[in-house]
Amino acid sequence: ITFHVEWQLNAYSLAFDANGGTPVDTLIQNYDTALVPPAAPSRTGYTFLGWQPALPDSVPPTDMSFTAQWQVNTYTFSFDSNGGTPVDTLYQNYDTAFVPPADPSRTGYTFLGWEPALPDSIPPYDTNYTAQWQVNTYTLAFDANGGTPVDTIVQNYDTALVPPADPSRTGYT
Repeated sequence: ITFHVEWQLNAYSLAFDANGGTPVDTLIQNYDTALVPPAAPSRTGYTFLGWQPALPDSVPPTDMSFTAQWQVNTYTFSFDSNGGTPVDTLYQNYDTAFVPPADPSRTGYTFLGWEPALPDSIPPYDTNYTAQWQVNTYTLAFDANGGTPVDTIVQNYDTALVPPADPSRTGYT
């Protein structure tokens, strides 16, 4: 009598922890078959670096777990001071507290803020901000020093000034 050994190929489970990313299904494959890596997970504000431990080329003779590795993305925030003093570009990591720059200044104007409004934490995209300004209004008062009264002028900064009529005073030029 001749006996023949019969073998059954074992299948092993390869589990993936997306570590905050989109879920990745567990793979169940036969031992020593070519491992087809799953689609990379995604995670807002992060770049996928790969799996830890690194994926083998073929299925090992054991169940394994792999954890996604991520790098936080850095985003750029540019500021157009719109005629005001320059404001440096900021570079910050995603989802950190946004540290606003010092307000710009502009002679004759009041700074109202940025458009769009500055966030509380870093969003997952680059953003350009433009300074918003309101022109200042100034009051010009005249002391006629004993002459006829001269009306006060209320006028916006950097607009053409129309001088008031000269006052008069008896006995004086």
